[in-house]
Amino acid sequence: METFRREKENRKNRGSALILVIVCMVFAGILGTSVLAASITNRDMKLVDERAKENFYETESGIDIFIANLQKLAEDTLGEEYSRALTHYGAYGGDAASAVKLSVRDSLAEKLTGVELSPGLSAEIDGRFMTDAAEDGLFYGVAGFGTDYELLSGSEGIPAVQVELDGEDLCLRGLSVSYKENGYQTKITTDIRVAVAFSRLDVERPAAVGGNYKGYAILADGNIRNHLTASSIRGNVYAGKSLTAEDYGLSLNADILIVGDALETRKSGSLDIGSGKLGKIAVWAGSIATVDGSSGQSIRISRAECHVEDDLTIGADSSYVKIDGEYYGYHSVAGASVPSEGSAVTINAGRSTLDLSGLDMLWLAGRSVLAVPSLYGASSGTVSYTEILEGEAVSYRGNQLAYLMPEECIREYGHNPLTKEEYDEIIEEKGSIAAVIDTEKMFGAQSSMSLAPYVNPTSPCTVVPVRFMNEPEPLYYIYLKFRTASAAENYFLAFSEAFAGEMKQFSDILELGDVLLPAASEKIKTNGTVIRVQDHAISEVIAGTIDNAEAMLRQSDYARRFSGLKRALDEQYIGAQGEGAVRNLLRMSELEKISGTQVYYFNSAFEKCSAEDAAYQVRIANENVRLESENISGIVIANGDVELSGVNFCGMLLATGNVTLRDVDAAADTDENTDFVTDLLDKNPEISKFFKNYPLLAARPGEETAVARNISITLENWVKN
Repeated sequence: METFRREKENRKNRGSALILVIVCMVFAGILGTSVLAASITNRDMKLVDERAKENFYETESGIDIFIANLQKLAEDTLGEEYSRALTHYGAYGGDAASAVKLSVRDSLAEKLTGVELSPGLSAEIDGRFMTDAAEDGLFYGVAGFGTDYELLSGSEGIPAVQVELDGEDLCLRGLSVSYKENGYQTKITTDIRVAVAFSRLDVERPAAVGGNYKGYAILADGNIRNHLTASSIRGNVYAGKSLTAEDYGLSLNADILIVGDALETRKSGSLDIGSGKLGKIAVWAGSIATVDGSSGQSIRISRAECHVEDDLTIGADSSYVKIDGEYYGYHSVAGASVPSEGSAVTINAGRSTLDLSGLDMLWLAGRSVLAVPSLYGASSGTVSYTEILEGEAVSYRGNQLAYLMPEECIREYGHNPLTKEEYDEIIEEKGSIAAVIDTEKMFGAQSSMSLAPYVNPTSPCTVVPVRFMNEPEPLYYIYLKFRTASAAENYFLAFSEAFAGEMKQFSDILELGDVLLPAASEKIKTNGTVIRVQDHAISEVIAGTIDNAEAMLRQSDYARRFSGLKRALDEQYIGAQGEGAVRNLLRMSELEKISGTQVYYFNSAFEKCSAEDAAYQVRIANENVRLESENISGIVIANGDVELSGVNFCGMLLATGNVTLRDVDAAADTDENTDFVTDLLDKNPEISKFFKNYPLLAARPGEETAVARNISITLENWVKN
């Protein structure tokens, strides 16, 4: 019985346990389902949040691209205005930094809106992108960023972006963009402020150096020499010393030619100088000469206004010199009252022609000087000279006999020159040569002349001892010493009439050529006599008619103008006198920083490029430069000498030393682009900094400069959704 009861109780207990297990399993299932549901919900929430953040970040990335493109557009605008500031510094006035900021602001606003804004006004950028600059510059890479990326500004009732000027800054108000993908969308609205970050322009102001060097093909502080082969130049030329055509011809067409010393030919060289674009050439030279050497030298100067500081001299046999236009011979001694200090014309070579018949004005302030050597037959470096003032403004070698003391006027001796024994005898017995000179003695044709009106009886002559090579003792030549320059002129007029036969005889013996002068006497104004020579004979001797007051004014004016041209290519320049024009134009401190030679290449838009794509090049050297068999368009600057051989050059060449030409065709510009030198300099501060009339970055330690220039872009009033 007890056993049955226990078994019954055991069965009862097993049923309760089963029920408990079932109940626990139900609760576990419910709990697992809840946990699973919660996990799924959490996963979905995380996915939503992740996609929302991803959409937001994608939207912000579009804003970032917009800002990056705006930054580039603004930096490009700053670069343009900054370059303009360096090349037009004076136009900005005192506060250049602020002026540049305002220029960047205004220029950027115009690029964005297509209109010119003023403070207080605004313009819109709508969804169609109002300007090409806005479309290509700002939204490049943004409009195609995502299929559902959208510029909301200016669409669906949302206002367009407003571009405003705010002080020195530029503001874009109300930029609104959205991005939608897979059912998720984010909208961001913000204002954008654009500011130029640098606070000042720290530059060395451009110097007022005077003349305009653009239009010059070649500028050299030293000599310019062409030899061995012919060359041509089309463009203005400056030579601080001489311009020489040696051996072969040099042709030049220019508006202005400046030669500090001699414009000359040597050996068998020739110069052919004509006008440039203006139809007339201004020639400024220290002197003009064919130099003793090979025969056949020639100088032709056409359609010119010549200003010659000293003499025009024909020193090579069979020379041909022809000048038409106007010719003014003066001297650097301002207002020189002594005619020997003025400019004259001297023909010292046989079988030569001086053709001045095409001149509208021949103006000569001086008279020729006879230079008597101490030694005949020696090189000029070992010879001293005694100058004898002549009465001629245009003189002929054969006329030098006019200035010897007439033999009739030398008492007891009756000849000229004297031997050393005779001269010593006079000095020992008389004490002075003047003691044997009879100034009242009549001489010449029909005894028509005496020395009394022209010389001082107590000092009537100058004695010059001249020794001939291989002779042990000199001969003593006695030359007339005139009371005044006017007396010298009057004496020659009288002498040329009284000794006409003798003068013709000497001109025939010496085979003198022609001196052709303007036919109209009013076109000839000189400070001494002028001779016409045709067929080896003097056909006319013309007295000087120059006005002394006018001569002094012209002398002073021309001397001042020539000085300015030699120093800075500027007739009005009155600055430093110790430098040549090239050194005064260039910023030598920058040039001397160059190590060797630097070459820059530029394309047709005057932007820096590779050598293969270059239309122009700029070669800057702190050394001598040699270019051979090249075609070059651009600028060459050399702190030294430049040698060109077989070169076609177009542009501007500057050298602080000498320039040598051999088979060179040089031009300042081309018909297609007549101002590319200006463009190269204006658009490239790294080149223009070598010229004083352009500004130069002048960074100082510890100071902010325009080198660190940048654009600052900040977001304002940023709102999401």
